[in-house]
Amino acid sequence: MFLSEISYFSGFYLTNKYLENYFNKKNARNFVAGIHAFSSVILNSGYLITNNLLLNQVSLNFSIGYFLYDSYYIIRFDKRKFICKQKDYCYLYHHFASLYLIYNHDNFDYIHQIILLGELSNLPSYFIYHYLHSDNITEQIQNKISLFKGIQKVLYTLIRIPVMSYILKNLLITLDMKNSKIISICGIALPVYFMGLFWSVKIILDK
Repeated sequence: MFLSEISYFSGFYLTNKYLENYFNKKNARNFVAGIHAFSSVILNSGYLITNNLLLNQVSLNFSIGYFLYDSYYIIRFDKRKFICKQKDYCYLYHHFASLYLIYNHDNFDYIHQIILLGELSNLPSYFIYHYLHSDNITEQIQNKISLFKGIQKVLYTLIRIPVMSYILKNLLITLDMKNSKIISICGIALPVYFMGLFWSVKIILDK
């Protein structure tokens, strides 16, 4: 498994290096994040439909490779020292929690649903970020930003509030809360759930 994770990490790293030949650094990194999100939606949907064991392993290792890569990017390139902005700390915690959930997915259900829904809810943000960091924001680009912000308000908040709350409720009802491993999983995952609620409110209030 370790070799698979390193290969995916290397793939994201090399993809980012290649894209920097055509985009600025911010948009190159955003493009890599978008590739992970879109591919994760496809891979996890494929597994949930087919129960194919290969897709199960590929989908999980793919996300592990990305979260390791993006954590490395944050630490390595934020002023070349580990002094991150508040948002970066949130991203690092999100990645750590996601890795912990994936590595312990045998202890609970819904890991593929959680990754699928989480990445699906993020898709509009990559379009918004790309257009916001364009070299020349024309009226046409501004209209595209408004369009994807509208899509984001519906898609992100619908998934992060009612859908993720439903999954969390089912987990809390069905899991053995006397098990120390389960308690640690819930304790580490809950802040990510609240992050989703916070960003939902922020997106709703954004004009």
